[in-house]
Amino acid sequence: MKGLKKTLFCFPYAGGSASFYREWKFDDDVMEVVPLEYPGHGSKYSEPLCEHMTDLTDLLLNEMETKHQMNSLENISLFGHSMGAIVAYEIAAKLEERDDNKVEHLFISSKSSPKYKVDQIDCSNTKHLKQSLEKIGGTNKELLETEDFMNIFLPIIQSDLNVLANYHHEKNARKRWETKPFCYWDRMIP
Repeated sequence: MKGLKKTLFCFPYAGGSASFYREWKFDDDVMEVVPLEYPGHGSKYSEPLCEHMTDLTDLLLNEMETKHQMNSLENISLFGHSMGAIVAYEIAAKLEERDDNKVEHLFISSKSSPKYKVDQIDCSNTKHLKQSLEKIGGTNKELLETEDFMNIFLPIIQSDLNVLANYHHEKNARKRWETKPFCYWDRMIP
């Protein structure tokens, strides 16, 4: 007998889109990959951007419950890359508080522990933001010099960076996910 199908909800990096995960597939058809789009990004470009992590995670949780029928799924896991790691972490914690153990696995990538506050990127000045994005890497330098692209991309990345800058880790309510063996927060490079 084939096991229950598992669902992996995926959360992108700051400025990123759900399309980052469009190639993710599993050969055995046991795992369904469900990329989630942040408001104001990609296919949800016309929606208003979020200003706070709580607003973002509440909207995503609502989508997971209504559009993807998360409450009827038996085995769900979360994966987040960079900013998406914090989003996934907060959603896992909210689900644990509400459902007492809904998430089977929490996978994180390219992000330090939520307890560790990283240096903030100055996103109020376009020149400094471009320099920071170039230094971080991952964004093509030619795109950073393209005015049309930057007119679309800058508000999105500025909003995401502000969400991260205003994020406050709630220490007491999040102990389980900081100690899970597959969640190596303390070993990750800031």
